[in-house]
Amino acid sequence: MQDLRRATRRPFSRRTLDKLGIPRATFYRWYDRYLTGRIEALAYHRSRPDRVWNRIPDPIRAEIVELALRETDLSPRELAVRFTDEKRYFVSEASVYRLLKAHDLITSPAYIVIKAASEFKDKTTAPNQLWQTDFTYLKITGWGWYYLLRNRGRIPIIQSPPRHLCRGEKSD
Repeated sequence: MQDLRRATRRPFSRRTLDKLGIPRATFYRWYDRYLTGRIEALAYHRSRPDRVWNRIPDPIRAEIVELALRETDLSPRELAVRFTDEKRYFVSEASVYRLLKAHDLITSPAYIVIKAASEFKDKTTAPNQLWQTDFTYLKITGWGWYYLLRNRGRIPIIQSPPRHLCRGEKSD
């Protein structure tokens, strides 16, 4: 502290600051604080940004929530696109999702949970009777929820053409 007072009493030089090991930018920042708020201004203050540089302003946030309440059938992605098109203000899908989640407007899809059994319901009685079948439950936007069946076994999904057409025979 005495070094600061000594440096402010008379013209200081770069040599003095170098001896003390204080960068000039730091000294001038301290000196400006001292001139504006005296010794109390030099107390340690944890630095934090005044404002996040890319934060969506509150009025825009309110407009996004209004749009989501008006258009309940749109996903966060579709809401982001619609808002960008209508208002000419870009918001990302992730930002819309976080905003809607903060307002508890994101609902989890109604999944049907099918658990694997500990053993097969239809037991095999002969070789080559065990086949693999995959079911996937997925949502097709605008249509609803559907099962996708991938079968590698007994039940054909896409039937093959009749055999007589494959052999080159024509039927009248």
